[in-house]
Amino acid sequence: MASEPSGPPMQEIQTATFDMQIWLLDRWTGTPVNAAPDEHDTVAWFARSDLDRLRLAHESYLSMLTAVLVT
Repeated sequence: MASEPSGPPMQEIQTATFDMQIWLLDRWTGTPVNAAPDEHDTVAWFARSDLDRLRLAHESYLSMLTAVLVT
């Protein structure tokens, strides 16, 4: 289980039909679970070194995730 985020999303993409937010979480317990399998293929923790191996839904996500993980 993740702790409640302490601030606003670090990155966000919004369109008329889509809303994606990236939050910084500094505390958690357990293993991530895909609670919405109809919306997500998988949910997992990953490091910056793993980015090249991720299968992302859109190519723009790579630069956004890279920017977040550098901070």
